[in-house]
Amino acid sequence: MSTCYLKNGSQTVQRLVIALSLLGVSCAAQASSLGAIGETFPVIERSFLSLIESRLKDLADSGELDAVKEQWINQVNDHAHRPTPCGLPRAKAARTHHYIPSVTLGQDIKDHEGRVLVRAGSRVNAFDKLYGYQPHWVFLNGDDKTQVAWAKNILAHDKKTKVILTGGDIGDAERELNVEIFFDQASRITQQLNINSVPTEVTRSGQSLLIQEILIGEDGHAL
Repeated sequence: MSTCYLKNGSQTVQRLVIALSLLGVSCAAQASSLGAIGETFPVIERSFLSLIESRLKDLADSGELDAVKEQWINQVNDHAHRPTPCGLPRAKAARTHHYIPSVTLGQDIKDHEGRVLVRAGSRVNAFDKLYGYQPHWVFLNGDDKTQVAWAKNILAHDKKTKVILTGGDIGDAERELNVEIFFDQASRITQQLNINSVPTEVTRSGQSLLIQEILIGEDGHAL
């Protein structure tokens, strides 16, 4: 998506995004040098956009802008297909635990007439209102062919299963498993669910999520 946006967006937006990527570290530190660009001024005396335009002009004049733009677009494209892995190891032992999807309300929940339905401080379980919701998620490292084989076995019985990668190439996994692939960016989901290894299968058990880290053999079947 990012690559298409850059290719199809306006030239101004393209230049601004590229410049922000070039200047991000320098502007955050306020002490890093952008190099000798003729007459210079302290950053505090120049507007941010002026600084960007000056740097872009120098890159354009030197012929470096197209190369920098292409490199940045390639980096964005590579990251979109292969995000930073979560770093979870393959399971060495089976492990099962539960996660209760509840939250403590910070304020009263009221109806349209101002009547309090749920008071602040109450602990609410999302499953209390999701009676028929039956999630089925599997987490795996797409670079591990044995884990991919395990996911194939799961999908053979349930095509509605959501496949969430903790590592690997999204495009390769989609072609191999023939389903839409998700990725646990920045380990947000695995950390929330206290998942320590993969492959892992998540299903509903009553009012909680049942989380099973699974020991598998080299044929992709659970041991």
